[in-house]
Amino acid sequence: MKILHNLKRNQSTKKTQHMTEEAGKLHQITTRTRTIATIFIVVLCTVLFYSHKFFPDLKDDPEYALAQKKFLDLKKQNKIALSEIKNSVKGTSVYKKYMKINAEKNHAYKEYMEIYNSKKVFGFTSLRYFIERFGFILCIFIYTLYNLIKSFVRERHNIGSKIFHTYILSICFFSFFWIFQKFQDFNRIIYYFMTVMSASVVTYAILLTTKYYKEQINKTREQMFFVARLGLRNSKPEKKEAMLNVFREIADDK
Repeated sequence: MKILHNLKRNQSTKKTQHMTEEAGKLHQITTRTRTIATIFIVVLCTVLFYSHKFFPDLKDDPEYALAQKKFLDLKKQNKIALSEIKNSVKGTSVYKKYMKINAEKNHAYKEYMEIYNSKKVFGFTSLRYFIERFGFILCIFIYTLYNLIKSFVRERHNIGSKIFHTYILSICFFSFFWIFQKFQDFNRIIYYFMTVMSASVVTYAILLTTKYYKEQINKTREQMFFVARLGLRNSKPEKKEAMLNVFREIADDK
């Protein structure tokens, strides 16, 4: 009877080890898939931040440049023709009426520009547009700063998370500087370099973060398998199937 019990116990142990190995392989495949998907999504989002610099500007379009040149030439000719007309009617009542209306128009335009400029907020046409841009960046900044602080408190060894959130904060600071202090834009080569560097930094951060969480998950799974093995070894025969279901649930990440 004791030999039969030991035989069943050995069979149960081998089955447990086999399920543990299968669970480990499944976990590796799942982790690798999640890592690739995460890196792809984050790098895509990073590249999209500078993606507008990869498209040609309107002024670089030959068709647009040709149409603009034609319009400016005709506008210049029209100005010359209008000047000749003014000179031909100078001193007449029509000319005096035109000059009066033109002076009123210039005065109204001056008042309009004074009001228009007084409504501007840091280069934005109105407070509404300023709040729209500033509020959006500020929201991202606060959320990122919160997660960065949380990583120092709860995940001190998660270096990837710190690198990633620091990178997002740098983008926020760049956006804040652009909002409050207008400056000449960088050329396209610099944006290409920034895109490559950003994608590299984010990829490295994601790899470190994934490695950190993988280690944490593996520790948890090992503890769960250890507890399940103890329960399987010490459980009654009628409870064996229930304990095997526990292994299946762990293997399936349920």
